[in-house]
Amino acid sequence: MPKSSKPRKQYKPHGINAKAHVVAMMGAAALHIDDRTVWALALDSAITSVAQGKASQQQWSCIFAAAALLEDLVKAGKARDPDDIVRHAEDACIAITTRYRLGQRAVRAQELADLRALFAAWSEATADMTQGEKFLAEQRIVRRMECGQMRVLEQLPQ
Repeated sequence: MPKSSKPRKQYKPHGINAKAHVVAMMGAAALHIDDRTVWALALDSAITSVAQGKASQQQWSCIFAAAALLEDLVKAGKARDPDDIVRHAEDACIAITTRYRLGQRAVRAQELADLRALFAAWSEATADMTQGEKFLAEQRIVRRMECGQMRVLEQLPQ
């Protein structure tokens, strides 16, 4: 067999395109069950800590983030809130954190029920959420925070 006069080209790997990750996030891939489970366990743990009067700022942030995500999904038409669950949960958070500042760690039964309803609605709304929907919702939440349109996130107990 005759030798080729053209030498083989050496392999030169290309760098990873940083925009490819953003494009992938805009896609229709569903959220993985492991991610949803971790978020659900964190939210459930946070609500349990509130009920016990031992919630940390990180746990309050988890509850507020869930309320903000659910509120955004409702506004975007991706979830339903016929019973005004988000508003009731936000009102409960404000009342609880106000009492936290006064040194009272007690949670009323209705407030705990409102937080549990938030958890159930959040779980239902995120069950069929895609990566793209989550990404866009987070972007809208950041914009609302920058504009000062988030009433609950300002209520973190010290």
